[in-house]
Amino acid sequence: MFILVPGYFVDEQAKHLFFSMIERLRRYANATLILISQGERVSVEAGKGLLIVHQEHFSQPIGKWAAIRKGLALVAAEREARILLIDDDDPIDDQSVFEVCEALRQDQGDYLIGERSQINLSSDGKTNDSTRVLVELVGNALTLLATNGKLSTSEPGPDIQSGVFVLSARARRSLDLCYVRDYGGELGMYFELARAGYDSKALSIRTNEATPSSYSVPRVVRSIVSLPFLSNVTTGLIDEALIAAPLLYSRFMSGEADATCLNEIRELFHAAVAERLAANSGHSTDSSDPKSNAKFRNSP
Repeated sequence: MFILVPGYFVDEQAKHLFFSMIERLRRYANATLILISQGERVSVEAGKGLLIVHQEHFSQPIGKWAAIRKGLALVAAEREARILLIDDDDPIDDQSVFEVCEALRQDQGDYLIGERSQINLSSDGKTNDSTRVLVELVGNALTLLATNGKLSTSEPGPDIQSGVFVLSARARRSLDLCYVRDYGGELGMYFELARAGYDSKALSIRTNEATPSSYSVPRVVRSIVSLPFLSNVTTGLIDEALIAAPLLYSRFMSGEADATCLNEIRELFHAAVAERLAANSGHSTDSSDPKSNAKFRNSP
């Protein structure tokens, strides 16, 4: 069994949160830790709960998903081992760490997604936190639309971007993610595994207090729209996802979505679509053309 952590350490607080999580893992895990770190160097000794520690460090940032790809490459030869992917900022409480480690030990499914008790996202300070949460949920809805060709709000949507995942060996071997340069790897993972025939299963987790996001909201939106499986997304589909997201994820909403917040997000996504189209074609295009919608829905 493996635990893969992409670490980005910029200050003492980041290191404190990481080592707090490591102590939880030592209590409940019995696995090999793979740490791909960036920024300031940290050191984890092998011992109780973490039998072997493989560390690779980059003094210059390479990005979270480049780090994850490097970690997955290190275990590519392991034909049967399951792996836990978890963020470095101590995202879940002690009981949840125990339950996640139990799920790692047991064969409970090929693709387990942590189902957060609540989404704690702290914005970059320039945007309302609720806007940041809703942007994430719209990204989820767009990914479900790309995966299934339609959006159904009859059942709750999966917590695609929880930051906690358990993968079987065959599921992790199905991942590519080479196209993820910035934000959006969890969306890509869901899309790739769903298209490969792996159904996700929710694993309840309770979240700790959020740390400030290193991603600005406009950067997140541009990254979502640039994902290749969303290359044909249109403003019409953006609007469809904006309507569906609060229904799919009502459990994460404190109330009805604020109209000002929805309009702000709509404008950001519409601008990102226009920017992408201009970059791809050299001129602006009407992205609400229904032919574009049909192309998106029928894309493989």
